Amino acid sequence: MKTKSDGEVLKQLRTYRKLTQLECCQGIISRHTYSKIERNQTGIQVQILVELLERLHVSYDDFLFLKMGGQTPEFYRKKCAEYTRENLSHDYPQKLYNTLEKKKEQSIKHFHDYLFCKKRMNELDVEKIEQISESDLNQLHSYINRLTFFSTIDLTLFSDMCTFLTYKTAKYAGLKIIEQLDDFSDYLSLTQAYQQAFHQALTTMTSVALNNNDYLFVQLLLKKTKEFIFYFPSHYYLVNFHLNTDILNYKQTENNYYLTKLFVLKDYMKILEDHSLANKIEEQIKTLLQQTASLPTNQSKYL
Repeated sequence: MKTKSDGEVLKQLRTYRKLTQLECCQGIISRHTYSKIERNQTGIQVQILVELLERLHVSYDDFLFLKMGGQTPEFYRKKCAEYTRENLSHDYPQKLYNTLEKKKEQSIKHFHDYLFCKKRMNELDVEKIEQISESDLNQLHSYINRLTFFSTIDLTLFSDMCTFLTYKTAKYAGLKIIEQLDDFSDYLSLTQAYQQAFHQALTTMTSVALNNNDYLFVQLLLKKTKEFIFYFPSHYYLVNFHLNTDILNYKQTENNYYLTKLFVLKDYMKILEDHSLANKIEEQIKTLLQQTASLPTNQSKYL
């Protein structure tokens, strides 16, 4: 597999983002110097590379992956995520799965893609895709439990596969992620890729902790999420923050005020035509109502 130069990868990423050379480097280095970097006529300092990658919204992990000749790290994941029952071709899912099964031992990234493909195909009831096996889960648990530092790839793997982990492992990883966040003296130093990965990991872990009725941990996660959102406000993550907060309050109090807030949030998402998020909120409401209905009357107030 051919290794690419820094300049080749930067040009590839700039092309992906549809930026001119000037748009890519303005305020960082001169266009003339940047052009020489792309043409491999001069080297590049690490700090300049980091600033250019931030401009391109790409992590250093992703940069190295492309440098080693791989697909963009999101390629297979996006392919799987794009599938719906309406747009599945007859045989492509099986071909994609076969490709990833052959590659899964090469790296954790390929193993992640392989697991995500299985998960997505199972959701869509695609034939000839077996369930995630015990061997897969053992490998996943082993990898997550060994982590002392979470890269963007690790955080995405955790977010995508969190529901398949035992709660003990998921909580251990969640605490490690919080610890890593606390180690950053300045949140604003995080690249955009890291910002998004941390946001998603906190949101996913909060949902899992809620499902396990671990309210003290949920409160810690919401506290960290609120701190994080202060620096990186985002429509999607703000909605998830309010969703998880209202679910926690309803579970603890069974006060219909919080259920009403969830209905309002769902209707608001429909007005914004964010149907995916509206459907997610609706499913959460149904789950809460089913859980409440299944409890004896004298116990339901202790939710």
